[in-house]
This record gives sequence, C-alpha cells and structure tokens, in this order.
Amino acid sequence: MSDTVLTPPSPPLIAEANLSILTPLISNSFSYWGAHIVSILLCLDQHTYLTYYPPRDLGEAWSLHDYRGYYRTDDFAQIRNSIQNWGTQYLIAELVNSNSFNLKSTLLNEFQEMIGKPLTEATCYVSGRDSSMGFSFLQTCRARLFADQRRRISSTFASGHKSIDIRFRDVCIVTYPNINRDGIAFFGETEGNHGEKLLRESFWLDKPHSSFGIGLHKKSEQSIQLVRVPCDKGFISVIIFGTQNNAIIDFHTCLRQFELLVREGPTSKFWMDLDPNGPRELLGFIASKWRTPVKTLIELLHGTSGTHTDLLRSNTSLIHVAGSTGQNGSRNLYIPDLLV
Repeated sequence: MSDTVLTPPSPPLIAEANLSILTPLISNSFSYWGAHIVSILLCLDQHTYLTYYPPRDLGEAWSLHDYRGYYRTDDFAQIRNSIQNWGTQYLIAELVNSNSFNLKSTLLNEFQEMIGKPLTEATCYVSGRDSSMGFSFLQTCRARLFADQRRRISSTFASGHKSIDIRFRDVCIVTYPNINRDGIAFFGETEGNHGEKLLRESFWLDKPHSSFGIGLHKKSEQSIQLVRVPCDKGFISVIIFGTQNNAIIDFHTCLRQFELLVREGPTSKFWMDLDPNGPRELLGFIASKWRTPVKTLIELLHGTSGTHTDLLRSNTSLIHVAGSTGQNGSRNLYIPDLLV
C-alpha cells in the first residue's frame, strides 16, 4: 500500500466522500476549559512514562504543593512536550464523552457504517498500558474487539497475543449494539503535535485493530475535518483539528498557563490578568486548592454528583469521578460553593 497523504481539498470539493467538515458544538464553556485542565492533571497523575512522574516520586496522594517543593523549577518545562502529546489522549476522551464538537455523534455514525448495525451509546477511555487508568481498562474491560469479535479486551491483553497487540493503542471507544449485547471496542490513535501522520495509509499498517484517529494538523486552515483514510478493512476515520477553532491548540495554551502557575506558585495571581473567556477561573480554583491531593482535585473539577461516572484507577486506589450530564450528553463541571 502506498504512503499516501490525503491533502484536504479546496472548498469546492468538500462534498467528496472522503472528507466532511464538522460543525463545532460546545454546550458549556466552563466545562470545555475544565476538560483541558483535567487532562493536564490526569496526564501528570496517570501517565507512567513521564520522566518526572509524581505518584512514583511523591506517592499517590501528591499535591501541586508537593510537586513544586520536590521538583526543580525547569523540570516541568522538560516534560511539557510529552504532556502536550500524551495529554491529548486524556483530552480526547474528555471531549468525546461530552460530545464537544460533535465528536461522539460523528464517530458513532462512522462506527455504525463500519459495523453495519445501529449503536446506542459510546464511552471513550484512555487505553494504553503506559497509563495507569489505561492499564486498568485493558485488564478489566470485557468488550469485544471490533476487528475480531471472538476476542474480549481483557482476555486478549492477558494472553499477550503478539499478533493482536492492543497494549499501546491510545484510546478506545466502547459502543453497544443494544442494551442486551456485549460492548464492541473501537481502538484509536491520538496525535497532539503531528496529526498529519494520521492521514498516511502507512501509519495504520502496524495498527490493524485501530479504527479511528484524532489529531492536530498545524498546516490545515480548516476548522475540523473528517477524513476517511483507505485501509484493507475499508477505511480509518480520522478527525483533524486545523488552526481555526482548535481544541488541541487550546490545550497547548492551557498547558503553558498551567506551567506558569506551577513555576510562579499559587500566590502570584498572574491568572487574574488572563482572558476571562479562557481557563482563568479554573486556574484560580486550582491555586486555591494547592495542597489538595491531585486525585481529589480531579474529582472536584469533574463534579461530585450526576449520572456520568468513569473509573480512575491508580496503583493503590479506585476513585469514582462523576459529572452531571447536560444537554446533548455534555458533562457540565461545577464547583460547590462550600468547596471554594
């Protein structure tokens, strides 16, 4: 198969079958920015391949106060690019589950066409073994692989079957044909720095169990695009964020501001001068909870009641992270007054 890059066509060709433009949908601005901040915290707390990994160095109950006291001032800068890339996995899971930018609806439609049957629900999980929560997902999820529905995720992972390597797939969306059937798992790849790689047919050759990708293409001026990349089993659905209305670039912005907060400390108040339409209030909240364990901080940012519940598993504890479900299935973040 040739190493082909699918270049987004000019506007008159938008109607071609392999590309469509997604309509941005963000139902709650505070929830949107909260997803970015939570994703940074999740990456720091869960991604075991980070050079400076707080749960290993500081214990499972680490706080940002502990982090700033233990690591050198420039240590965060050294892992910024890793968080910028790996943190995208956590961000994509947050955005898909809240249906921001219609990501969940769009991917469900794609999966229904792939499998040839209606799907009723979908939940996105970080799924690589380089993440604590991803490792837990691989161990416990009994959904069947879309590419081989004889096999379940947990038993396939436990067997270490080399020809069915699902250990390092970035994210997984578990869907259901109906409420009485086993879940079906669609694995995917994320790319926070070079999303154009997802448009190459050769990128997918060693990922036969992946069905979709989401990434940033810095040279694309489009807002959000859905591209179908040809493969042996039909097509890979790739969602590309361009430079306009871009959640991944917003993630990079949040990361720089979060790094400044870590460097300057909670009393600097620099965040008060930031754009009120950005993550300013959330950074202020984090500064006010500087000594709070990060796992608890993630819980508070997600909200502590509601119908949507995910499992965040560390090496020593299992935390229920809940959020209230709003219009269009979005998860609205809130901070109870008594916690501020």
